[in-house]
Amino acid sequence: MSWQEKPIIKGADVIEDVPVGTKDKILQEEKEGELLRQEAHNRKINHERRKAAKESGIPFVSIEEEARQKIEEEKRTIEEKQQKKAQLTTSPEMWKSILEHRHTIIGKIDLEQFEKKPEKENSQNESIFNAEIFEELYRQAQRVLGDEAIDEEYVKTIVKDFITLYNYEEIENDIKNVIEKEERIKRTDTPEKARMKKLATILEAMLVEGIAKYDWLGTKIKILPPSKHDELFNSVDGIIELGRDEALNEFLALGIDVSFRSVKRELFEEKIETLLDYIDKGKLTQIKYFKDNNGEVMENLYVPKVVVSVDMKTIEELVQIWSNRKDPDFKEKFKKHTIAIDVIGQIAEQCKLFATYAAKIGFTDIAEKYDEAFELLLKISQEVPQAREAITSFEQSKFVNKIEQIMNNRKFTIITPGSLAA
Repeated sequence: MSWQEKPIIKGADVIEDVPVGTKDKILQEEKEGELLRQEAHNRKINHERRKAAKESGIPFVSIEEEARQKIEEEKRTIEEKQQKKAQLTTSPEMWKSILEHRHTIIGKIDLEQFEKKPEKENSQNESIFNAEIFEELYRQAQRVLGDEAIDEEYVKTIVKDFITLYNYEEIENDIKNVIEKEERIKRTDTPEKARMKKLATILEAMLVEGIAKYDWLGTKIKILPPSKHDELFNSVDGIIELGRDEALNEFLALGIDVSFRSVKRELFEEKIETLLDYIDKGKLTQIKYFKDNNGEVMENLYVPKVVVSVDMKTIEELVQIWSNRKDPDFKEKFKKHTIAIDVIGQIAEQCKLFATYAAKIGFTDIAEKYDEAFELLLKISQEVPQAREAITSFEQSKFVNKIEQIMNNRKFTIITPGSLAA
């Protein structure tokens, strides 16, 4: 029985029933009272505006009219974006321009300006390169990653998805830059570097498939391959979806940069140094062209990033499993490979290390992003006991020691809150 249906004592001994609907009536009166107060407030503001407009000799605009104009402007902006999107999606002009650029780019690239550096690492004798199925594995990896050729359909899709975020010229220039960089890489890489890049692609595909299809990190963590632009210019090999903060209307994700070099090798150090350079500047990694797992376009996405290192022995083990899908135990072997725990352990360790580093130099906002990623990993890994253990137990591994050594060797200035704006 609700309170309004109970009798109440009125006076010394008079009992009076409260009519049903009293609560609703009170709420309605409160609502009407609030409207009256808002109207009185608006009249006061409009009076002050009218007085100020008269003194300044400018037209008077009421609060109500200003709100109406704002709604109209927002509606007009949405309609203009939709019209622009419809026009440019079907426009052949961008594709013609890109096609011409593709045909002429080889002549524009001065190959002599790219000095071919001596090989730092020689993997000629690695057994994985002797496998006859290597090229087929590479093609399979491309299919997993959705590595599309830049053709007319690709251009139309990019324009259709992102024209509301970026202008026509910016999208066109980004696509041309991707073509130019791909061509430069193709024409300047040694055969050894070309093979290593293919191997990197195979590793990325195995990680994506393991996390997305075989639940290496549990069913709640999703991973998506990046756009060509973000892979080439922002050094992102995968984007892990961690979730959303509905209160802040914020998409939460983590960028992954994959390395198959030993932590002792120079390339691994370079990747960590580059990542720390970003933190030193108070920056996160931009993901410019990205749609989430639901196909929603993400605007102004800046994410913390980590480096995942996998040694050659582990890659060979994975390749042996991945290349033999006819094996009746394929799913079980691939799903339960120890790399899953190694990967989530490395990610968690770096989130804590980089959060500490960012906080130490005064960028608490960056530190909070890495801490937030760690807490989300901890939360969503509850269904995978081994993963949770990997996240919560930090042993002094070669991986952790190397990153700590790199951080300790850096010279940095501690940023004070007052100097952040500068």
